Amino acid sequence: MTEPANKIASDLDIIEAIKNYDSKAEAAHSLGMAPKTLYNRLNLMKQKQPEEKRPESYKHDKSVQRFFISSVVSNAPLHKKGFKAVQVMCNHLGAQQVYIPVQYDWQDVKQGREDPSYPKQVADCLLSSDVELNKHVNLMGSVPIHATVVNPLTGMTHVAKGKSAIFGHPQIAMQSIATSKFKIPKLLYCTGAITEPRYTRSKAGRKAQDHHDIGGLIVEVSDDRFHVFEIRINDDGSFYHLTNKYTTNGVESYSGVSGVVLADEHVDGIDQHVVNATYTDEDSIIRTFNPEYVVHHDFHNHTADSHHSRNNVMTRIIINEMGASVVKDELDYGFNFMRKTTVEGTKNVMVASNHHDHLTRWLNEFNPHRGDVRNVLFYHQLNAAVIEEYVTTKKNIEPYEMYCKNWHPDVYENCKFLSRDEEFEIAGIDCSNHGDGFTGQGGFLRTGKRTIIGHSHSPKLDKTLRVGGCCSNDLGYNKGLSGWLATHSIIYPDGNQTFVHIIDGKWRL
Repeated sequence: MTEPANKIASDLDIIEAIKNYDSKAEAAHSLGMAPKTLYNRLNLMKQKQPEEKRPESYKHDKSVQRFFISSVVSNAPLHKKGFKAVQVMCNHLGAQQVYIPVQYDWQDVKQGREDPSYPKQVADCLLSSDVELNKHVNLMGSVPIHATVVNPLTGMTHVAKGKSAIFGHPQIAMQSIATSKFKIPKLLYCTGAITEPRYTRSKAGRKAQDHHDIGGLIVEVSDDRFHVFEIRINDDGSFYHLTNKYTTNGVESYSGVSGVVLADEHVDGIDQHVVNATYTDEDSIIRTFNPEYVVHHDFHNHTADSHHSRNNVMTRIIINEMGASVVKDELDYGFNFMRKTTVEGTKNVMVASNHHDHLTRWLNEFNPHRGDVRNVLFYHQLNAAVIEEYVTTKKNIEPYEMYCKNWHPDVYENCKFLSRDEEFEIAGIDCSNHGDGFTGQGGFLRTGKRTIIGHSHSPKLDKTLRVGGCCSNDLGYNKGLSGWLATHSIIYPDGNQTFVHIIDGKWRL
């Protein structure tokens, strides 16, 4: 009688099968096991697994305001050029270095083939416990997230309770967690690694290698605020951080970033402190980074006569009392705002967005015999302009672009309006899509292309996809908890990027 396969398969066979298949059920099938048998074997293996040896030598200095935080994967080589440039940056900024050890091949440890080791250069900066950087953010060195976990932040929302949290993992990832709109945001981050990729030749290893980010996080803290910036290191060790480029040889300045992709603006409801930090303060984001392109999502809101509120009597009364029910006035306000805030030498890129489409829907649904009489004349004027453009040029221009072209030609001259099917890249980053299509965020991830979108209002970084925030924490329809945050994306000249979060009206210390 043939002996059952589950008695023949070794622990190592099971480990290799799990690496090579997407699910434990598939792994069990490849070994001729019932899934339940495989689960039982895994539980037995975990009981036999030796205690993980995670060294700690880091000494936290509460007086320090800036930290470079990364991870080191066991038995993986240090990225020497990147590490050297990091020393240049830390000396320049007065930043303290922290490295969270991430053990990889625990099966090798279990089999006695090797002990986990980490680069000697970081021997004095290893953290395997938790550290409170300030009252709003914790560094979670005690949480070992395995190097090949595809979505390292999954299930970690509760770990730091009500605080933001930073975890060690070779992938740089980020997500915003729903909190009260009046409280400081709760953000979860993973660090990236300062060690080079070292993964097994398997499906799990290949996926981990593709999303291995050599770099880390710069974290700035004060008593009541914190800011996080991502660092991605190039092969030659160089990287950008805000207004400086760091190399193995020193610090360099540069003229300006390739682009700033703004959070959804909804200009008629934009928070003034966001306007100041983004556009008008002396050290505002736009003035500091001097971008070649500024990318706008949902610049227009269409509060004046939105289909969302058209049948809500109380909302219509409030809008009318505020003097905000005239569609043309709202459009004029937006393009006048753009005229005032555009910096010389910068090109505005208008991404086709669902709130811009509200104007198109308004033209299709507005009844001149029953609608607000203050909008009747403009309804006919804009309709006529769109129709005349098509009859004359055979170009079907969206009403929002048509209004800018005919009523604000000087603003239009410095704008690039993207159609829904038009591709537009900045330094190799796809900036064409708002994110309101049928594919959802998962569709953009499946392309494998580095992409920045908007729409959800809750910032997120997931492998190749970056999702922006919102320039207002209250647009009237968002009630209760939310992950909304005024978060912009900076695109450096080398194509690497970082989030910039505006917290309490400030984007950095």
